Amino acid sequence: MRRIIYLCTFAALFTINHLFMKVRKSDFFPEEYCVSGITDDDYRKVKRKLSGELDMLSRVTNCGYYVVDYFKNNFLYVSENIAYWCGQPSDKVREMGFELFNGFVPDGDLAKLIEIHNEWIRQLMTMPIDDWSDTSLIFDFRFQGEKSYRMVNQKVTPYTIRNGKIWLELCILSLSSEEQNQFVVMKKRKADWFYEYSLKKHTWCRRILKTLTASENEVFLLSVRGFACKQIADMLGRSEETIKIQRKAILKRLGVSSFASVAVHAVNYDLLPMYKDTLNN
Repeated sequence: MRRIIYLCTFAALFTINHLFMKVRKSDFFPEEYCVSGITDDDYRKVKRKLSGELDMLSRVTNCGYYVVDYFKNNFLYVSENIAYWCGQPSDKVREMGFELFNGFVPDGDLAKLIEIHNEWIRQLMTMPIDDWSDTSLIFDFRFQGEKSYRMVNQKVTPYTIRNGKIWLELCILSLSSEEQNQFVVMKKRKADWFYEYSLKKHTWCRRILKTLTASENEVFLLSVRGFACKQIADMLGRSEETIKIQRKAILKRLGVSSFASVAVHAVNYDLLPMYKDTLNN
C-alpha cells in the first residue's frame, strides 16, 4: 500500500513538473519579435521555392530541415526525413509546431532552448539588418530518437526578412559529436570573429578565430582529412620532419590535442581557423 501511495505521489509530482516546463508559443514568439503584414501571395511565392530547395538539400546532405514562421507562429516547412530525429512524420511535426519540443526534448534542455532562442534574436537585433542573412546560430541539444535521447547539432539562420524583422527562419539538424550541450555560437559568414554564449553567465562573449599562415593552412586541411605526415610531405613537397613540426604548432595554437577532435568541432560550429593571407585581403 505504501509503495502504491509513493508511486502515485511520484507520478503526480512528475506530471506537475512537466506541465510547468512545457513550452508555450509566447516563449518562442514574444510579440516584439513577430513580423506583421505577410499576405497570402507572399506565402504562395515562398512555399514553392522552399519545397524545391530544401527537399533537394535534405536528400543530398541527410540533415533535417524545418522553417519557423514568425507571422503564423508555427513551422512552415518540415523535411520528409525529420522522422529520423523524432520518429514522427513531417506532416505530424508541421502540425505540432513547437509542441514538438514538449514531447521530444528533456526539460533541462527545454529551458536552455528557450533561453538560447530568445538571446539569439535579441543579439541579432543589435547588428545591422544587412548582416542578418549572413549570421547563424549553432548549438547542441538532446532530442528523443526512436529508442533514446541523442545529442543533435542545430544551425539556425534568417531565411526571409520583412519589415525589419525575421519572417522565416531556417533550422538544420544533424548529429552532434559533443557529449554536453554547453557550446553556443553565433557567427557571421567570412568574419574572423564569433560570439559565444555562456549558459552559466547568461551573456555573449566576442571571440577571435585562430589564424594560420597559408603554409600551415595547407597542412591543417590535409591533416583533418586524415592524411599522415609522410603523405602530406609528399603532396606539398616538404620534409616529413617539417610537417610534424607544423602539425604540433597548429595543434598548440588551436588548443586541441588531435586533428580528429578539431575537425569535428570546426565543422559542427563552422569555426575552421582562418589563415592570415585571407585576413590581409
